[in-house]
Amino acid sequence: MKLKFVASLCVATAIVSSLSGCCTIVDGKRQAVEIKTNAPAMFTIKNADGIKVAEGTAPATVKLERGDAPYHVTLQRTDSSPVSTGTIEDNSNGWMWGNILFGGLIGIGVDHFTGASRNLDEEITVNTLADPNNPNGNALNTQHVMAPVAAPVTINTTINNKQS
Repeated sequence: MKLKFVASLCVATAIVSSLSGCCTIVDGKRQAVEIKTNAPAMFTIKNADGIKVAEGTAPATVKLERGDAPYHVTLQRTDSSPVSTGTIEDNSNGWMWGNILFGGLIGIGVDHFTGASRNLDEEITVNTLADPNNPNGNALNTQHVMAPVAAPVTINTTINNKQS
């Protein structure tokens, strides 16, 4: 009777431990990636599907989803300067061995599905080119012009022909 209880407890523990992957537990689904450049520049990052996932001013550190690589990075010092590009690749996460030793097939499946089975490059360096018309300009000292956002038009008590 006691042996049956201990055996079922061991089986239950093995099943519960295999329900989550080692990579997901240790490293998580997102990873910080450092974007380095020779001069401050505006960056845009798109995932493998071409969807924009981050933008800002480099140098910077961004958190990206594991498993969506390769990421394509574009940088520009100013709106009219030449575009420089780079790629953030991924590789296998060493914690997958933990699934083989402790978790089994379910842990491997969880890590593969969440993308945690992959590690991204920790940093990327993309050197940018100066704007030929403004060689001293960069993303921190050049004013960027954005299209104005249309404000709602109020006529009497309506906003854009809708009763308020």
